[in-house]
This record gives sequence, structure tokens and C-alpha cells, in this order.
Amino acid sequence: MKSRRFPVEADDCFDEIYKMDSDELDDIYLDIAQKLGISTENPEANPYWNKVTTVKNLVLFLHNQPKVKGSQVVKA
Repeated sequence: MKSRRFPVEADDCFDEIYKMDSDELDDIYLDIAQKLGISTENPEANPYWNKVTTVKNLVLFLHNQPKVKGSQVVKA
């Protein structure tokens, strides 16, 4: 795996800086959502749908998804 630049900054672009394609980004989103108890249902209703290009947009997308009822954060 190619080394990444740190620290990660809010305006870091997934495509330009991290050379991530949409499949890799989807995998990261699904993993984070599962660990944080965030629903992956109905993402089209999210105001950040199809706008996740930066770290900040991913955080805002996750923030705007509903939590799964009764979920707990999974500790790494």
C-alpha cells in the first residue's frame, strides 16, 4: 500500500491526495458507518449524497445519516 501524507486535513481530496477510487471510498464509508452505528439506508436523502470528495464531506455525510437504533460504537 502506498504511504499516506499525515496529518489528514479536512480539505484533503480523496482522489487527488489519496488516489482513492469510489469503490475504496465506499468501503471506508461502510466500515466507519458500521463501527459508529450509522445507518447506510437511504443515502440518497442525505444532503451530501454524491458530494463526498474530501475528508470534511465524508464526515458531514456520516453526520447527516441517522444512527441505527440501539447501536453502540465499536471500539477498535
